[in-house]
Amino acid sequence: MDATEPLRRCGRLAVAVLRWAWRGFGMYGMAVTGVQPSSVDRARRPPAPERPPADTPTDRPQQPLAGPPPGHPERLLPGVPLDPIEIGLWRQLH
Repeated sequence: MDATEPLRRCGRLAVAVLRWAWRGFGMYGMAVTGVQPSSVDRARRPPAPERPPADTPTDRPQQPLAGPPPGHPERLLPGVPLDPIEIGLWRQLH
């Protein structure tokens, strides 16, 4: 038996104990802070390779903007006049 063999075994044991403690403290931290384990697993994975989007602006003709979509809280109401604050803001913009 080599004289350094017991030191190697102690080193391997220390590494195993430290890994176990690190994982345990990580689990404790997730439990205390409310972090979901699935979010940690996603964060550890390398990012996916960049792919160009399938529907790029060059694939379809550009259309002019027509304002907010139906049901949006900022949808313009043509029958309702602007209040004094809105008139002042409109003057500042133009």
